Amino acid sequence: MEKIIRTVLDILIKTHLKTKEFNKELQSIYYYKPEVAKLMDKHEEKIQSICLILFPQQKELISITDLEVASIICVDSISSTLDTIVFKKTEMDTSRLIDGCVEVIMKYLG
Repeated sequence: MEKIIRTVLDILIKTHLKTKEFNKELQSIYYYKPEVAKLMDKHEEKIQSICLILFPQQKELISITDLEVASIICVDSISSTLDTIVFKKTEMDTSRLIDGCVEVIMKYLG
């Protein structure tokens, strides 16, 4: 599970760094174009549903019983870490932020 989280973060970071300006525009458009907000919300729901598929396959590592809430918390944790790495100016090493995110999620799920 830890490897999956790290891989997801790595892929998302690389993708968002390549499309940084586009993602900034999407975030601003989200708040004044309802159709864009709807599409972005649907995308996030799809990611959460992938977690709902993945979590039962990792049941020996997960003690959380409310998988729907767990999927939201995990997606939000990854999103927040991604935003910090890609969009905020921080002196903190990217690997420390990734390690912290993985640790939080693993402790929460376990």
